[in-house]
Amino acid sequence: MGDDKKLPEITADEVDAMVDSLYERGTRLRDAGDMEGAAHMLRTGMRMFRNDFNLRLQQRDLRKANAELEEFSETDALTGLLNLKGYRRAMKHELSEMRRFDGHVVGLAYIDLDGFKAINDTFGHQMGDKVLKEVARRLEETFRTTDIVCRLGGDEIAIILPYQDNNHFPDREVVANWIRDSLAGLSVWDEEAQEAYPIGASIGFASTNDAELRDLSEPDDLMKTLIEEADKRMFQDKWLDGTYTDEDRYDLKHPKNARLEALRVKAVLEKQGVGIEGPVDFDITPEGS
Repeated sequence: MGDDKKLPEITADEVDAMVDSLYERGTRLRDAGDMEGAAHMLRTGMRMFRNDFNLRLQQRDLRKANAELEEFSETDALTGLLNLKGYRRAMKHELSEMRRFDGHVVGLAYIDLDGFKAINDTFGHQMGDKVLKEVARRLEETFRTTDIVCRLGGDEIAIILPYQDNNHFPDREVVANWIRDSLAGLSVWDEEAQEAYPIGASIGFASTNDAELRDLSEPDDLMKTLIEEADKRMFQDKWLDGTYTDEDRYDLKHPKNARLEALRVKAVLEKQGVGIEGPVDFDITPEGS
């Protein structure tokens, strides 16, 4: 039994070498007329083959079980937040609860991290993973225990905000400020270039109070429309504010880029010992104006 417990530590190449050795020893015993010794070598080799075969079956079954667990898991392995599957279950539950209780309202904040791609491209995915884990930690600390922070994939995050009392339900500006305040000061410093790579957030917020959702009653319809409205507003927050168009998205004057530039300037100044209280309004004037 003790030898069996050690088998998982033996590699396939080591097993093959041991079988070859037993075969050679068995052949020599047979040629010398020691048939009993040769038979013993054969039995030993067969036991090793059986144990090796069983081990490979166990490893295959373990890989299959792990794949199934990952498929059915609702938790994001990196951040510990709910993943897309978990988000859908949680949102469906909250919308079902809303139908049961008068005054119950559900909000959804949809977040796309600004500046994350630059960090991944400059410092690698390992640093990007650290940033995502820190973002998750800060958001979970900022929001209530009844709010549900989810990572939908990549750098896209959703926060479900269920409120039993509509009178205390926050508006979208309040929620956006909570999110931006929680991420304040989050940046990666490039020592060689003496440059900061900040993380910002483009945010879309929708709720069951919105006119687009008031006539919907089925949880599936509500869930679909909520995410669509929140995603649309996130895109507007990132690129469109009524003044700029999609064609301006790479200009420094654009709202998203201006927000990131303000965060970058603040991070650099603070690294140089110049403390700045509160947000930075970074006014970028286009050339020729």
